[in-house]
Amino acid sequence: MKGKTFQIIGYLLFAFLMYLGAKWITKNKPSEKETEQYIKNSSAIIVKTPQIISTKDHVSYSWLSDFFNAKNSNAEGKYKNIAVIKDGATNKYYKIEVFHSNIFLYDRTLTSENLTIKVNKELLSNPKYGTEENPYLVLYIKPQGTAIMTEEDYKYGVSEYLTYEYKK
Repeated sequence: MKGKTFQIIGYLLFAFLMYLGAKWITKNKPSEKETEQYIKNSSAIIVKTPQIISTKDHVSYSWLSDFFNAKNSNAEGKYKNIAVIKDGATNKYYKIEVFHSNIFLYDRTLTSENLTIKVNKELLSNPKYGTEENPYLVLYIKPQGTAIMTEEDYKYGVSEYLTYEYKK
């Protein structure tokens, strides 16, 4: 009888620990309203003479996806492409993050004359941002005459940013 009791306690304890683990690693997606608010609070800026500082492709932004990809090579992870550019006219720095691994930030895209980007207004008004060490975050990019990103792509990127990276 003692053996069965310990076995039942073990099963219950295991189930409880699994529940706690799932709650701890599961991220809460932002609401549609929060995503829309972030988008409304962003301004379009035209960077006239961008210079590429650095680029990184296929950067993981969820340690959980890294864990599952290590276990299953067919698992689809969470990846983004990153580029840092400098506006030659204003000497401000921008960090472009695209949360779709199929949208690449090619040199010809980033050095397009009149590159349209969207930046959160709160960041724009904060003097701590725009430097090489702390560039403005950009989640939308549109080179002159070329649409590489849709509004749905932008909305998805904002949602992913708010879920995984935004520090509340």
